[in-house]
Amino acid sequence: MSKILAVDNDLNTLETICLSLEAGGHKASKAESGEQALKVLKQNKIDLILLDIMMPKVDGIQVAKNLAADSAFKKIPIILISALPIESNSFKKALKETEKLDNVKGSIEKPFKLEDLLAKIDVVLKGV
Repeated sequence: MSKILAVDNDLNTLETICLSLEAGGHKASKAESGEQALKVLKQNKIDLILLDIMMPKVDGIQVAKNLAADSAFKKIPIILISALPIESNSFKKALKETEKLDNVKGSIEKPFKLEDLLAKIDVVLKGV
């Protein structure tokens, strides 16, 4: 059973993601902000992070960059999640910023199908 940290400032989305992860056989932890995610990471062994791009204060891109620069967390794979359409310029710009980060292993657009999310998680975890 993999331990996955879901980070999203939208509480309904966060709860849905965590329930989906549990239904898929994973153990879910949650954080409502980048700052809270760091606290969870310091207290728990996490196998993968689902990280929302658009969050107030510290966005997901900055969190990913901070984690990539921290030797304690840089090997934890990250899947970016966003309500931005994948084909939008904003989403493409966000992905461009993470291209050189080894810890970012993919992205998925909200809303997503449970099967698609779990399949992407499995691919990333098998590649680690």
